Amino acid sequence: MNIFERIKNFATSYIAPKHGIDIKEASGGSSGGQITQANINNFVVKAVGNVEDDLTQDFNSPDSSLYEIQQAIRSDSYIKLAVDKYSQLIFKAGYHIVSDNDQAAEYIQSRFSMMSFMTSTPMDVLFQQVADDLVAYSNAFLIKSRVEMTNIGGIQAKGVFDTKPVGGYFRVDPSTMQIKVDKTGTIKNYQQEVGNTTKKYKPIDVIHFFIDKKGGALFGTPRIEAALEDVEMLRKIEGNVLKLVYRYSAPLMQMKIGIPEAGLMATDKEIKEARQEIEKLADDGIFITNERTEFNAIGAEGQALDASKYLKYFESRVFSALSLSNAMVGRGGAKQDADSMEEQVHDSVKFYQRAIRTFIEDKIINELLLEGGYNPIANIQDKVKFQFEEINLETKVKMETHAMNMFQGNAIPFDEMRTRLGLRSDTVDEGQLFANMIKQKNALELVNAKLSGSSGTDGNVTANVGSSGPDKQNKTSQAAKNTITPENQHGKSSVKIKESLDTGTKGPKPKDKDFPEKKDKTSKNISEYKKKFSEVYKKYNTMRNDICRNGAKAYLVLPLGRDSIGKSLTKYMASQAANGYEQALRDAGKKLVGTPKIDSSLLISRTEKHLTEMFKDIQGRLKDAKSRKERTAAFDSSEYRLRFLADHVASKAYWFAYVKAAQAMKIAQVYVDFSEGSDDSEKHSRVIHTSHFSLDDIPAYHPYCRCRLEMKAGEK
Repeated sequence: MNIFERIKNFATSYIAPKHGIDIKEASGGSSGGQITQANINNFVVKAVGNVEDDLTQDFNSPDSSLYEIQQAIRSDSYIKLAVDKYSQLIFKAGYHIVSDNDQAAEYIQSRFSMMSFMTSTPMDVLFQQVADDLVAYSNAFLIKSRVEMTNIGGIQAKGVFDTKPVGGYFRVDPSTMQIKVDKTGTIKNYQQEVGNTTKKYKPIDVIHFFIDKKGGALFGTPRIEAALEDVEMLRKIEGNVLKLVYRYSAPLMQMKIGIPEAGLMATDKEIKEARQEIEKLADDGIFITNERTEFNAIGAEGQALDASKYLKYFESRVFSALSLSNAMVGRGGAKQDADSMEEQVHDSVKFYQRAIRTFIEDKIINELLLEGGYNPIANIQDKVKFQFEEINLETKVKMETHAMNMFQGNAIPFDEMRTRLGLRSDTVDEGQLFANMIKQKNALELVNAKLSGSSGTDGNVTANVGSSGPDKQNKTSQAAKNTITPENQHGKSSVKIKESLDTGTKGPKPKDKDFPEKKDKTSKNISEYKKKFSEVYKKYNTMRNDICRNGAKAYLVLPLGRDSIGKSLTKYMASQAANGYEQALRDAGKKLVGTPKIDSSLLISRTEKHLTEMFKDIQGRLKDAKSRKERTAAFDSSEYRLRFLADHVASKAYWFAYVKAAQAMKIAQVYVDFSEGSDDSEKHSRVIHTSHFSLDDIPAYHPYCRCRLEMKAGEK
């Protein structure tokens, strides 16, 4: 749970009941520059160009006969097989909805679930139908059905392209669709014609998926169209072969009676009697004759045309046109050829997937996000992606491994790595990850196993490092050491650095004895820090003792200490932000309806950046330290940075929540009350506009900054 989720929970459970506030869940995303139905025309660019005059006169049907293709798919096995193979592969591995803003992704999934229920057609089935039409016709159409959705199933949506939001999508037959355009090619209307019935649709209510669309064309060109003639020729040749087979499968029998010699030639009576006997003869009967009667079988006798080569040639043409292979139709073949063809098929499938993904993201998801209050057009954080799973298992494993390697190589952050894997990052418990749950736990146990049972006067265990047992098991490869603890590129530097007093002037820094009042102030700050940030103070001291006194490995303890301190600081920021939120409510004296949407990523990112830099410096100094005293000095010289950081981020979170609460209450401006004697007024404006401000505009401007914010100018 991040800092602002804590604020929300605190506001819901404590602040709201205390002040009688009705807090409702915000419907979504970013407010700045939001696209609504009122201003949608401001985001429309008129088309330029020209189209043929005959296209503008009436509704236009596809140039290709989609009905002919439809009949070919139904009647021809090769075409049917090709369409089924490709359309089934598109959604074979499934898909997932991902976004940098997990709330936006959840909203889209909720809308899809609600549409599946309301339309009685699961969205997965609808998307598969789109894939079927796109493969078969290179065109697919979805019609939007709009309904009122003030609060259906807890989902709130307001129409953007029309007065009502989208309630569901319905597939229509592409062969029945027609399009009407104006002179610039802008679509004016869609029409569906079924028999003698026609129905018109507004362009904003139709989603037209297409591929292979020529310039100036209104429809995509079906890929199957190029194969129709080849299939027709193949079927004609097969028909002729069938006739040959029928004709010559049963040979024509000739019965010769008599011989060409005087007195031995056949008479008409003998021929007639022989015909009668043959007609009465059974199929498997035997006819016994004298030497004057002879039977001959008349057939092709090797002279008929061999059509096998023609059949093979035209079948290969059909397979090429339909991108089929012998392996795909179940005829086997060489493994190399099958693998090569499979890769080509996957490339074609990925082309279809890219087209489908583009239309779904641009025409479906973006509109749903705008209706829910998000702004994926101006705010990239709100953009939601429709991501197909890799259909090739080997390729999928390689891609997932590559994403993890990039994360381990510090090329991408943790959130992006999980997004590439199709996983959410906000719901993961990092404590349950293998590195934290098993690996680091075992590493710490190995470190502790090296310690003796004796304790010092301060209650800390002293080191007793050996060269066998756990110590031997804890050996780390040189490659790992180079990765975890790289050599300091800045060279060696003294670790004996004491905290100095910065007067803000140039020249040599003054000593403590020259400014006793500042020394007292520093002592007071340290005392307040130990009390206010006791958890951070204790964790830092424990980490210092483990390394400096107990001999624990720095490369094991420092990352754990940094993460633990970071979590503690986040908790302190959440507490202070809740206080700032409540203070804003008291100063305004208003009731706040709804929880302000606050992005905590920048503040937390800054904190993590400063912690990382600080611990890198400590690690570099520890590398050069030769004695326990030098190791202790490495921590002592950086402790003031942690103290400054804790005070700064806690105060910054307090006033950041204060301004966001004012923004939610429609208070346009808040004012800075600069602390006495501060020069911050020379660097920062006294007026802060709640509609647009940055973290740098609000206090704290530096550690121990005592500037504060007010609702009205001059109020104390």
